[in-house]
Amino acid sequence: MGAWALPLLLVGFWGIAQLDLDCAHKSRSRAQLDRIRLAEIETAEDNAQAALREALGGCLAGAEPDRCRQETRQRFSAAWTTQKTQIEEKYRRLQEEFEVRCRASLT
Repeated sequence: MGAWALPLLLVGFWGIAQLDLDCAHKSRSRAQLDRIRLAEIETAEDNAQAALREALGGCLAGAEPDRCRQETRQRFSAAWTTQKTQIEEKYRRLQEEFEVRCRASLT
């Protein structure tokens, strides 16, 4: 992870903690969650791409650079898929918790 990535992650976490999800304005609140989710995915994807490029650079010195690049891409692709799924699951849970809270406030 680059030196600039940690501050971005902290800002993202702070943004989640500061969410103002309002049951009276559910569509606006859902849109806010979607924007933050997409921003987190884009930041994570940028970080993953940078890490991949750096790892691929190490393949140039090896005996089998083509095989190294292929294996590195597969490894990073699997890791990115897992990371993206985790981010999407986190926001699915936040959305569910918001919906439950709104339903409970009606009763």
